[in-house]
Order: sequence, then structure tokens, then C-alpha cells
Amino acid sequence: MHRALLLSCRCRRANRAKQCEADEVFKVIQRRLLDKMPDPAIASATATAYQEVFTQMRQAWATTPAEEEQADEEGIALRNRIKLAYPFHPALLDVMRQRWASLPEYQRTRGALRFLAACLRAQHKAGKSNGLLTPGDVMLSDHEVRRALIKELELMNRFDAVFEADLTGTNARARKIDQRRAKENPAEVGKNVAQRIATAIFLYSFGGLRRDNGGKSEALPPGVTEPDLLAAVVGPDLESLTVKAVLAELRQQCLYLHFDGVRYCFKQDPNVTLLIEQEADAVSRDEKIVTTTIREMLEKRLAGNHAAIAWPQNSGEIPDQEPRFQLAYLPLEFGTKTSKEQEATAKELFEKHGTGPRKFRNGLGLAIPASDQAEILRKEVRYIVAIERVRNNAKKLNITKEQGDELRERERTAKSGAESAFLKLYNEVWLPKLTNGGIGIEKLTVGGRPLSVTVNESHEAMIFERGLELLMQVQPRVFDKIAPRKIVELFKIGEGGSAPGLECKQVIEGLFSFLGFARLLTADVIRKSIVRGIQEGVFGYSSGAPPTLGEDGKFQVAPQKVRFQTTISEDEVDFDSGFLMLPSAIPAAPAPVITPGVTPPGPVPPGPTPSGPQPPSPDQLQTTVDLSFAANRDQLFAAWNAIANLADMSGEVDVTIHAEKTDGFDKSKLQNGVMEPLRESDLLE
Repeated sequence: MHRALLLSCRCRRANRAKQCEADEVFKVIQRRLLDKMPDPAIASATATAYQEVFTQMRQAWATTPAEEEQADEEGIALRNRIKLAYPFHPALLDVMRQRWASLPEYQRTRGALRFLAACLRAQHKAGKSNGLLTPGDVMLSDHEVRRALIKELELMNRFDAVFEADLTGTNARARKIDQRRAKENPAEVGKNVAQRIATAIFLYSFGGLRRDNGGKSEALPPGVTEPDLLAAVVGPDLESLTVKAVLAELRQQCLYLHFDGVRYCFKQDPNVTLLIEQEADAVSRDEKIVTTTIREMLEKRLAGNHAAIAWPQNSGEIPDQEPRFQLAYLPLEFGTKTSKEQEATAKELFEKHGTGPRKFRNGLGLAIPASDQAEILRKEVRYIVAIERVRNNAKKLNITKEQGDELRERERTAKSGAESAFLKLYNEVWLPKLTNGGIGIEKLTVGGRPLSVTVNESHEAMIFERGLELLMQVQPRVFDKIAPRKIVELFKIGEGGSAPGLECKQVIEGLFSFLGFARLLTADVIRKSIVRGIQEGVFGYSSGAPPTLGEDGKFQVAPQKVRFQTTISEDEVDFDSGFLMLPSAIPAAPAPVITPGVTPPGPVPPGPTPSGPQPPSPDQLQTTVDLSFAANRDQLFAAWNAIANLADMSGEVDVTIHAEKTDGFDKSKLQNGVMEPLRESDLLE
């Protein structure tokens, strides 16, 4: 134990000795490169600002009190080092002193001074000499700085392709990322986040740290871990979340940036991105491949949903007279048409089925592709196809294990991007509606409320289910239930001299044909409603040939064949031969025949009357309706339309309201929220 304590003390003394040596290096560099020593107040203020950002970032990662304490200690240590090294960030000096020094061609003192002098001159020319010079602020775009770097590290021209493609070229990947982000977010204008991060990674790409391993010193591979990179570049004008987001883009787009799962490093050999880009360019020249792949992916995600039609090319490819609500997903090219062309195409699909008219118009909706998401989807699918091609030619292209890992990671990213685009691709549905005697279009969109349905267990977008959520929950236009009395009202059974009965198949045809009627999910919704209507006495049901109506207003059918006020199973309802009839048109059961010599049974005492409102008998005229129920706010809102319908039929209804609250009502709320609105409506005096 004493030996371990002694070793620990020696290690701490050694670390302090190394730190003191580094601090002395800071002073030497300041005296050799600066006209005068920095103002302590400016250095202290800058150091404190960086400390706050760094500590906040580290604490966000902490999961224990000990880690939070360590974050505070590291923040204080960074502040003290910045105060000593100002105007240089300690990370920049550490790169040269600890990493580049392991390179045999690098001159530790003179090389560092020459390179830093070139950096300071470039900063002064660019008007940025008042800030802290971090590894990301080294201006590789300046020819003098780049020459000094190439000379001190003896890079020769081995990294010219890296500079041109990823770092400083006119179309460099880092530069293009910054340009795009600046357009999307004005707050990032002039920050050049991607170029700063890429520059820092490039400086960390030469030489490696050394570590003790069993008493022996070994060099780690070149490159920088994400935590070390964040510590080197975050500051008052650049927070860690932005750095992480941009780093992910650099990793996907740069051609010479490598990531081995731990470290980021620029190398003179291209990563798999270049191979993928070359294949993606080849794929883009044959867009039919991309379109075919997207259609196959869409059909896979719609599989099992018979009401979903993928990319119909004409009205004849959308089935008609199917007793269910169908959703046709229009092709991506629909989004490239003008608004006028889109509406004309949609109306044709609603009105026609091939060369004839469409009958079941009320059972059709069109899912409209979003043009922006279509472009994103095309891009991601191009990469998916390209990655597959590169994988298939892995031996021919000499793909290394590291590149194979990168390839799999890129494939996961591309597939994730494709699913994200699929989720947002069909967030708008068009429905037909009656407008001035013709067919118009009702356009429904998700709006600001996100849909709750996302992906299935296979992480694939649940496209059809999201469309139903839009139509059944977000903006209800399609329903999975319908009240029996609603069927009677919609078809006006028995009104205006019409027959007091209707064939079930006419109900099916009407609900799926007539615009303005309730849109139903499937014919099973009607089947359930008929079963309920029979049980509640809304109508009777018989099957067989349609009965004729007698002069007495009763249908000529055997009473025992009519199911009324009884429970039947759903499979007993036959849409082809079923017939619905109002209670008043149901024939009465024949009176019992009294046979001579047989004493008719005496009067049967009445049984107990069930509580609640009773349905009228077929011959009884109902003149009053008495209802009583308890309801909360939502239930009362749902019941209000039913009460309004009753008022329409009777002209007026008497309303009695009773409410109790054990701890008493708020008098102010009661007066302002209840009594006053009722008085203003002339309902109370």
C-alpha cells in the first residue's frame, strides 16, 4: 500500500513537472512572437468565457457527482492555461509540442515559432488578431500559412487533393457545408463552423500522442477523438451541439476524412465516400433505377394494406366499387406539376375509372407527395444503390476492413435518411367534395401537429397508417363507426313519400358513392351498425327477395323472418339479400287462432318494465322523448349535436341541468362562465 501511494505521489509530481514545462514554453513563445505581453485583464476575461462554455459542455455529459466535480476542475485548469498561453489556445500549442514533435522531420522550437508567426500574420491581415487562436482558427486558406505547415511537416504535395477536395478548394466539402448552413441559419453567417472543425482535425492528423504501456512508451495513431476535438474548438461563439451536427456532416461528405470508430483523421488516401460519390454520379445518370427502387420500397411499406394503391398511372389502375376507403399514393412526378395540372389530374382520378365514370367516389382519397421530401428521398436512394454497388465490387476495389466499416455506417445513415423522407413524403391527402354541382377538392394536411405513428419493428415508415391517422384523428373525415339512425337520416327512409325500407346493398352503394355522406373505413362498419340498429329497434332486418309494400304500409314478409329488437351476429347480415325496414312498416304478428274446445290462455300478468327510455312498438306513435344522463365536459360536447337534432324535430326541448361540487363553486367563474353567457343567449332571465 505504501509503495502504491509512493508511486501515485511520484506520478503527480511528474505531471506537475510536465505542466510547469508546458507553461514555460507558453512564456517563451509569447516573448519570441509578441511585441508586448498580453493584457492580463483581456486574457483573464477570454479565459473565463472559454471556461464557462467548456465546463457547461463537460457537465452536460456528466452522470455522477464525481464527474461533475471533475468537469469543474477541468474547466478551471483550462482557464488557467488560456491565461498563460493567450493569445494562443493551449490545445494548438499541445498539438505541436506533443504530436508533431514525434515526427522526425519536425523542428520542435524553430518549426513551431515559424508556423505560429505565419498564423499570426494571417490573422492580422484578416482583421482577427484580437481573438484566441484555436486549432480551428488556423487559416489554411492563407498561402503563407499553408506553405509553413507543408514545410515544417514535410508534406510536399501529398495532401494537395485533401486541401482541394475537403478544406480550402473553391468547391471544398467543408466550404459548401458552411455555405448551405449559412443560408438555412443566418446566425451562422461568417462562422465557417465546418471549415474550423475540418482545420482542427487536419492539424491533429500528424504525429501521435505517446502513452506508457507496461513501462514502455508507445505512440498512438494520428487523429483526434470527439471529446478532444470539442475541447479544442468550442468557445463563446461555437457551442458543442453545433459542432457535433457539423462533424456528422463532414464525416458523411468529406472525401479524405477517415473515422475508425475512435479518431477522426485526414489521410492522403480517399475514404469510401469518394467511391460512393462516383457510383452515385453513375446512378444519377439513369434516374429510372432510382425511381424503380423507390417504388419497390414504397410497395414494401404498403404491403398488406389492400386499400393502398401505389403510384397509379391512370384512373383505371385505381379499383372501383370496392366497399372500403382507398388511398392512392400518387407518383413523385406529380409534385413537379403546376397547381392547375395537379388539380386537373386529381379530378380525373375522382371522376373516372378507365373510360367510364367512377361510382364509389366517396371511398377514395389521394395521397399527395411533397416535392421537397421527394428530392431528399431520391438523393438517399441514389446513395443506397451506390453503396450496394460498391459492396458488390469490394474485392475489385480492394476495400479494406476499415472502409467496409465505413460503408456499413454510410448505408445505415442513408437508409435512416430515406425512412425520414418516407415519413414526411405523404403528409397531405386530397378528398373529393361537391362544389357548385361539380366535383371539387378538399385538401387536408398534417399542419403543426406531428403524427404519432412513425416506424414499425423493422424501422420502416408506416406510411398507410400515418395517412389513416391524418384522416381519422387529426382531421376526421373517415370513420370506423356510424350510428344506425344516421343511416335512416342520410337515406331519408320513409320521408317525403319514400318507401319505409331499403336494400342493404343500396346502403353500401350510397355511402361509398354519394359525396357528402359519411366516409367509412370498410363495409364492416355498416354491418356493425345494422346489427346495432336491429338490437335498438331503429329498424328491422330481413333477407331474401326484396319485400313489396302493402296498401296498409306494411312490407309483405312473414313476421317471423324479420329480425327486430333482438341480437344477431354480424355474419348474419347479408349485403346482397338483406333489407332494412322502419318499425312502422314491419308486419304485425298474426293473432293466435282459438280452436274450439280448447280454453284460451288467460291474461298474462305483465312483467317488470325495464328502466330507461323504451323503443316504441311498430304501431305506436311516439310523441315524447325523455332522457336523463350524467356527462363530463367531453361527453356533453359529443351529445350536443344529438340534442340539437332532437330540437330540430320537436321545435323546442326543455333542458334541466343539475351539477354538484362538494367544496363549492367559484362564484366569479360561475357568474362569468355560466350564468352570463346563458343570459346573453336569452335562456335565463
